[in-house]
Amino acid sequence: MESNNSKNTETIKFLCSYGGKILPRYTNGTLRYAGDLTRVLVVDRSISFTELMVKLGEFCGSSVNLQCQLPIGDLETLILITSGDRLRRDGRQSYLRQLTEVEVGFSYGKFSKRRLFGFSLGLSLGGKGANLAEMASIGLSVPPGLTISTEACQEYQLNGKKLPEGLWEEILEGLETVEKDMGAFLGDPSKPLLHSVRSGAAISMPGMMETVLNLGLNDEVVAGLASKSGERFAYDSYRRFLDMFGDVVLGIPHTLFKEKLEMLKNAKGVNLDTELTSSDLKELVEQYKNVYLETKSEKFPSDPKQQLLLAVKAVFDSWDSSRAIKYRSINQITGLKGTAVNIQCMVFGNMGNTSGTGVLFTRNPSTGEKKLYGEFLVNAQGKGVVAGIRTPEDLDTMKSCMPKAYKELVENCEILERHYKDMMGIEFTVQENRLWMLQCCSRKRTGKGAVKIAVDMANEGLVDMRSAIKMVEPQLLHPQWMKTLEALVQWASHFLIDFAATTDANAVKPEIVNVTWTPPPSSVLKINVDGALSKTSSSVGIGVVIRDNAGRLIATLCKHFHVLLGPIETEAKAFEAGLQLAWDLGLQNIVLEGDSLVILRALYALSNPPSSVDSLCLGMQLIYSEFHSVNVSHVQRQRNKPAHLLAKFALSIHDYCVWIGESPSCIVQALIQDSVIVSFD
Repeated sequence: MESNNSKNTETIKFLCSYGGKILPRYTNGTLRYAGDLTRVLVVDRSISFTELMVKLGEFCGSSVNLQCQLPIGDLETLILITSGDRLRRDGRQSYLRQLTEVEVGFSYGKFSKRRLFGFSLGLSLGGKGANLAEMASIGLSVPPGLTISTEACQEYQLNGKKLPEGLWEEILEGLETVEKDMGAFLGDPSKPLLHSVRSGAAISMPGMMETVLNLGLNDEVVAGLASKSGERFAYDSYRRFLDMFGDVVLGIPHTLFKEKLEMLKNAKGVNLDTELTSSDLKELVEQYKNVYLETKSEKFPSDPKQQLLLAVKAVFDSWDSSRAIKYRSINQITGLKGTAVNIQCMVFGNMGNTSGTGVLFTRNPSTGEKKLYGEFLVNAQGKGVVAGIRTPEDLDTMKSCMPKAYKELVENCEILERHYKDMMGIEFTVQENRLWMLQCCSRKRTGKGAVKIAVDMANEGLVDMRSAIKMVEPQLLHPQWMKTLEALVQWASHFLIDFAATTDANAVKPEIVNVTWTPPPSSVLKINVDGALSKTSSSVGIGVVIRDNAGRLIATLCKHFHVLLGPIETEAKAFEAGLQLAWDLGLQNIVLEGDSLVILRALYALSNPPSSVDSLCLGMQLIYSEFHSVNVSHVQRQRNKPAHLLAKFALSIHDYCVWIGESPSCIVQALIQDSVIVSFD
């Protein structure tokens, strides 16, 4: 490549960034940028505009809009060029001869002061918005929508929690464009259009910020939706919205809505939400609206535009929530301006047996096998797959009941792998046999999976050898549970003892001496879990205790399930609850410890789990791929006393309790004993 320091050189540099960052030039005029996906394209200055756009399209993998910076300018003096005619019309045909650099980007706020962007523009801010825009740009079915930039969030924070001047008008103008595309309108009962409002920081912060679904519903709109899509679907969506909006936007505890739901199910003699009739759901909607009056002394806000305004503010506010701040502190995330807000047309997976929702990996993150790996729920919406509300099924269910949508999903997975050149995690919804892609991003994988995925992709020609090597993070090849031979021998001895005890009813169990809790390595948190069964009340309890390597308590949880599960199922639910709590708290390096060898072996893929917990184990693997490192270790019951006591305590409460940095009284003595032993080790 020739130097580009002089205007007389025969080449021109194009700085192209996807996910990277283009920075103001150094004082000596040289290019300055950061990010692995930032590249420089050098072309001859004599190139025509049409040829230039073709080359840029090939280089960037999609069509682009060209944004130019004058040699003496800065990042605020940019001109959008969409065609050679624009150059001639503005009398600036000499620009391509004069430029020292041209920037082509895909990140919101990079080239202008704009605060609102449509998915179809190919521009984005925040991981979620970026990926939605990118999927739209390569032709996948993405529900239309728009994104409010992180700059707007920063202005909101600096402006005393008030929307920047003119932003609300920009949002309404953007919505009009979406409404025209859809032929439906927010708040119109005859042509109802509902939206989701989601956060989207530039660096993924799973579970830390807020989401609102089904926004736009009120008594009039739900009646119109019912006439088009059926009463049960409409009122099921309405009660979900009332619950989520009250919790996320107005701060009404979710438990108040859940109590109403449980009371209604008991009164109707049903166990599942799906067994409630449309009349039951209408009754539940009225009860939910009364919760607003009882807690806020005001009615539920029925104006859809007012709902949207409050939801946007709630997402902006969630950037400064205590859990988001703690997550950024733990993971050393700094320098971000805020969160983007993604406003997107709703698609529904709960419109009957031709609809559903699912999550998947394009390859198995544990083994690296080239096979779709995920879960699917028929007639479900939102987080139903991973929230544990219903037991999900594998993707073969979708293949058999929605073959056309499944075929398109397989094709989309192949397109995304070719485009991103990596294993992807995908969220999707099927609405009346039509597939919609909701999210995609690169996902974490085990060391074994990373090696196989990298090798296979190199063999398939998706990546070169250098890129394949970079796909395997060194720390994945040295998991902490394999650090010492002693630790491995200890694990094996526990395995053999428990195996003998469970296979021989007459086996004499060895006497346990010097029972201790083993602390995790430095910078890793240990999560002890256990379950307890009560046949008299036909229910189970689970306990979760999170501590650091000094034995200091980070968090605890106990939860009561009003259904009698088997021992294996109870232990699986305990492991799941521990993992979910760690995810909610934004923890990154964890060790899950419990006394069930069956679940441990299943999570390590050493054996197939029993069919009753197969979906639970799969769901956990889908979740723990989000962490930086997750290890699972076995402990005998005698060394797991705090978690066991907490599980027994759970049987005495109605729902669940969480303590952050505090100790429940029922486990204080057990924690003190463990801490004393740790301090003398």
